[in-house]
Amino acid sequence: MSMLIVFRFFAGCMGFATVTIGGGTIADLFPPHQRGRALSIYTLGPVAGPAIGPIAGGFLSESEGWKWIFWVLAIASGVITVGQIFLTQETSAIVILQRKVKRLQKETGNMNLRSKLDRQISSSEVLKRAI
Repeated sequence: MSMLIVFRFFAGCMGFATVTIGGGTIADLFPPHQRGRALSIYTLGPVAGPAIGPIAGGFLSESEGWKWIFWVLAIASGVITVGQIFLTQETSAIVILQRKVKRLQKETGNMNLRSKLDRQISSSEVLKRAI
């Protein structure tokens, strides 16, 4: 039982990232006139999940046992993760421009090309400034 508690804690800590970054990803992917519909569909998960989850989990627990709830979640998460790896694109403007600059540097041989969004500081410096 202690393992279940520990892993449920980790699932809660790691799983909440999708809720916090989802709105930003939608803002990156959709033009302003389509964001309302996309956000409303995205919001259905956190709103409908707590209502539908216990009902579906109760039926699954009664028919197959409580461990199958976790198997179903693991299978669904695995399928979604593999799908996202192959089907989604990068949305961060900084990363997209860095990739474009690297490609142009390789094509032109001009290593002095820089992105407008290129920060000339290291990740550790960014972290130090944020703290």
